Amino acid sequence: MKAIIIAAGLGKRISENFVNTPKSLIKVNGESIISKQISIFHSNGINEIIIITGPFKEQFSFSNVTYIHDKDHLQHDILGSLMIAKKQLFPICTFPAIFTPDVNQQWLPIEE
Repeated sequence: MKAIIIAAGLGKRISENFVNTPKSLIKVNGESIISKQISIFHSNGINEIIIITGPFKEQFSFSNVTYIHDKDHLQHDILGSLMIAKKQLFPICTFPAIFTPDVNQQWLPIEE
């Protein structure tokens, strides 16, 4: 199973104590938020983890994850960052969403 963690933001709404630290790398009780997420994913059998990074990509150093850098993070919102990893995506929907059984033929394969 696969998980995508979007960590591409600037963290503008967080405390000025963390101006040069991505929110996901802020430590809570001695462990970074993203490290805790990765541990929880692993403990639930989710072993393919993709991290989408932004301006602080050099601060991420987790092993056994795939990194995708969003170099245009300032040009879009979180959904734009998610689309940087579109080749890694699986079908996602929100409700209410009504579609027919041939939806895969309409959506897939995703073209660049």
